[in-house]
Amino acid sequence: IQVYVGSVTRKRFPTCAMNIFTLAAALVTTAFLATATAQPWPCESVGTYYSATDSLTGAALESALHDLIDDHVEFTYNQVGDYLNYLDVPVGGDGTMIRDIYADENALLPTCGCESDPNNCDYNGNQCVWNREHVWPKSFGIGDGTGAGPDHNDMHHLFASFSGTNSARSNKFMQMVLADETCTSNCACASAYPTCDNPAYVGSTYSAGASSGDTTDLWTPPQHARGLVARALMYVHVRYDGVGDDDPDPQDLQLFRLNANNPSFTVGGVTVTSYAQAQSLANTQDPSPQNAFMLDLDTLLEWNALYPPDAFEVKRNNMICSDYQQNRNPFIDRYWYAYRIWGGPVITPGPAAPPPPPLSASSPPPPTGGACTARITEIRYDVAGTDTGEFVEVAIPAASSAVDFAIYLYNGANGEQYDVRNVASPSFTQGASADGYVLYWWDAPSNGLQNGPDGIALAQGSTVLEFVSYEGVFTANNGIAAGITSTNIGVAMSNSSPLSESLSLVTAPSTWAVVPSGTPGSMNSGLTLPSCSGPSSPPPPPPVVSPSPPPPSLQCFGNCGGSAGSCWCDSMCAQYGDCCPSYTSVCLGGPVASPPPPPPVSISSPPPPPPPVPVSSPPPPPPPPPSQAGCTLSTCGGNSGNGCWCDSLCTTYNDCCPNASSLCL
Repeated sequence: IQVYVGSVTRKRFPTCAMNIFTLAAALVTTAFLATATAQPWPCESVGTYYSATDSLTGAALESALHDLIDDHVEFTYNQVGDYLNYLDVPVGGDGTMIRDIYADENALLPTCGCESDPNNCDYNGNQCVWNREHVWPKSFGIGDGTGAGPDHNDMHHLFASFSGTNSARSNKFMQMVLADETCTSNCACASAYPTCDNPAYVGSTYSAGASSGDTTDLWTPPQHARGLVARALMYVHVRYDGVGDDDPDPQDLQLFRLNANNPSFTVGGVTVTSYAQAQSLANTQDPSPQNAFMLDLDTLLEWNALYPPDAFEVKRNNMICSDYQQNRNPFIDRYWYAYRIWGGPVITPGPAAPPPPPLSASSPPPPTGGACTARITEIRYDVAGTDTGEFVEVAIPAASSAVDFAIYLYNGANGEQYDVRNVASPSFTQGASADGYVLYWWDAPSNGLQNGPDGIALAQGSTVLEFVSYEGVFTANNGIAAGITSTNIGVAMSNSSPLSESLSLVTAPSTWAVVPSGTPGSMNSGLTLPSCSGPSSPPPPPPVVSPSPPPPSLQCFGNCGGSAGSCWCDSMCAQYGDCCPSYTSVCLGGPVASPPPPPPVSISSPPPPPPPVPVSSPPPPPPPPPSQAGCTLSTCGGNSGNGCWCDSLCTTYNDCCPNASSLCL
């Protein structure tokens, strides 16, 4: 941990933090500051940051990620409160309001804190209406019992939350207490939790989101926050392993399962069989191995899959890296890492297949006419009057799991991603089935799709299958399609288009037409997609190889439903052709013998691990014209190296490069 005592990163910290600089910080030499500010932090180059982890799985991946993120800059608790005024500003916000993690997305909170009154740094509902919410509660192993420690002040799991909602959440565990994952308001309780509340908290001014819920011991965030919460808790699990951490009483913070399929777990020598018993172990003043845990891992894995990172979460992660802690939450940049460490969530029709490793950002060809592959089939984005009834329809091979697919929406004016929707999330509706495909369509909110030139990328895991645009062509500057040039579908809508009209794929793979009547959820008239009666195409990539795999006869013991390293033990392995030899006998109920004894340990040196899977980088962008010299795509979010800046704070400090706004902001 690097304890922050002065501005070694340039003027990136708010006024209140400046007021506490020590004399020692002022004595830092000009030469050192010049050196410190000349180079971007390692975490600002995302591809390089994960170059050593993209080929790993299981415990090896978890360990490598810990080593990658554990040495970060630490701040005081009051400083973190101030920085939430910047971190939690919604995308496109004016800086006067911030998001409430447990409220509806449009229910914002006013900024406040130490900067507005340095002598009254109070975030306990007196000066500010919001608190600093620890997503991993303080009473479950956080801090040293005195309100200090890196885990206590880590921005990756601290968010603004209205004080009443924050108190209602308290230290409750994460679990789905509502009967229907797709419910958005007036939700019924799950049969296991008949006395749940929905919403989880109702106040006179601020309330929890309409799709939230809680019981005495459990908490369900609103839909838009579920994935964010899951990834914040996964970060804490990996980051804090109880070793060092500049904490007088460090704990190994762990996520456990407690549900119908996993009725108990053991922590610190205590076997826990109920949420009520788990709650009884909470202790804010005395962190210990018996309370250094959170629940429920299976719920978090499902939320991570159903609700991928959105633009707000990506922006926040980038700011924590470039402006504050100098580390990242890997599960935001690589949300499929959760699959590789813990296996896939159980979502119909079964355990999700692992997303493939990241690929280079070269332009993907459109799906070929004879290939069984997912594709975008219908779009409505602009109609007369208020833009209502907008939608995007996709066709997914029936043999695939919808949770592996997502659409990413891009603004053609700046090439930036502005929304993401997982096909298995409640925002999508399942439609008809035909030719081995299942249709899903996203019923977008009013003005949910921007007018062109804009684009939509369809991805399976981290692989972009298709990147189409309307009203023009552009190259994506960030997100999953970074560096990829869109394919114009050649037809468009306007503000005079009838409400019934849509843009439809009429001939696979890439012939589109304007049709008078849209058919979301139904196969387009006259469209015949390549049959998906056989294995889907393109074939999945080779399995990621884990170093030193166990012998074939042992590989599936303890790994049913997930990866065994060099092969798989889940329900999708037959489709992908990568089942372990023992999958049928161990996981499908065949004759199961006791595991054979391990082979004799060789005293010779083990063979070297296989080389990592190469991950190529996108080609560098062309240099900007002389009149716009300064920022490039690789310096967005940091120092251009040309005497000006390309980050989110440059407008505040009036040191933006000439092209910072058009290229990066």
